[in-house]
Amino acid sequence: MAAPLDAARGTCAGADAEVDAALDSYKAALSRLLVEADELRMATTWALTTEILTSRQTVEMLAAGKHLYLSVRDWCRRREGAAGAQQQLNGPMPGWPTTPPPPSAGTHES
Repeated sequence: MAAPLDAARGTCAGADAEVDAALDSYKAALSRLLVEADELRMATTWALTTEILTSRQTVEMLAAGKHLYLSVRDWCRRREGAAGAQQQLNGPMPGWPTTPPPPSAGTHES
């Protein structure tokens, strides 16, 4: 038997619950995937730093990683600044969000 039609919204009454359940399942699977990916990255880094690379190579790799992180962050800030200046002059740029994203919880400036 089909779920009754909700005329005001044009949907089936049970469809929202099914969609919500499917999305919750999808979010849980993605969350597990991210945790497993982080564990793999940590295991790979640990193997590199303790079993493959010398101490000097480990320090150089970690320094290069930090330099890359800071360079990408600086590039993003300059790009966002250019977009803000462009928006003030000519309105929003096509494809760019009109409001800045909220600050991420748990991040810090270095």
